[in-house]
Amino acid sequence: MQDLRFAIRSFRRQPIFTLVALLTLGIGIGGNTAIFSLFYQVLLRPLPYPDTDRLVFIWNTYPRMGLPQAAVSIPDYLDRLTQAPSIEDATLVTMRSLNLASEGRPEQLRALAVTPSFFTTFHREPERGRAFGEADAQPDADKFAILTASLWRSRFGADPAVIGREIRLSGEPYQVVGILPADFELPARDIALLVPYSFTPVQRSDAMRGNESSQMIARLNRTRRSREFRPRWRPSSPAISNAFPNGGPFPRPLASVAMPCRFASSSSATSRSPSICCKPACCWCS
Repeated sequence: MQDLRFAIRSFRRQPIFTLVALLTLGIGIGGNTAIFSLFYQVLLRPLPYPDTDRLVFIWNTYPRMGLPQAAVSIPDYLDRLTQAPSIEDATLVTMRSLNLASEGRPEQLRALAVTPSFFTTFHREPERGRAFGEADAQPDADKFAILTASLWRSRFGADPAVIGREIRLSGEPYQVVGILPADFELPARDIALLVPYSFTPVQRSDAMRGNESSQMIARLNRTRRSREFRPRWRPSSPAISNAFPNGGPFPRPLASVAMPCRFASSSSATSRSPSICCKPACCWCS
């Protein structure tokens, strides 16, 4: 108690020094807290999915061109999904821009087109309604939508009756089939809704291998974890190597790299973008 009274008297005799010391201490504590909060959000906080250490981004990589991380084409995705023994399930996603016309208020929205395997890959389901099925992802018959919780609240007043209703997106009718949970984190920023990602026969063909505009997210089988992979180059598909032994039209060698899934923090709980946090690792392992 005597030491405390002595400290108070000393501070009163030197108020400027006391103020500077308190400000310095406050800035230091605040800065450390902010840095730790960001570090936790980006690197430490687990994603709200089961077995997150089995979720990885799969990228194409062109080492001879200096491209360690490139997007994926639809044929690349289909090859890996069916031929990579390490992959239990996978989804392909790509960005869309759609205009919502509701109650006379047009609004441009960022949408994510996802394959029906999106929810089985993440082991999550919509909070209301249902997930996409294979029948929803057929060309010219894929006008369905799943709303994020934020869009459901802001544009539809959290009305549960919106499920089953038609909404107009870019002038076409889409049927709302589900609502995402509020804590569902998506691999892109400011996403308002999901739509099915359907593939035409032409998009599935080898002619579209160079059309790399999508992201592939995979769930590894239970014998694999993302941290167990070791970096090494492999052809992205044995079928591709056989079909194009000299590289064909592609800058070979093309390889697949797997990155542990980590979504960088953003302004909302349901809009996060991918951030690479670990070294690349080949996913074509037996």
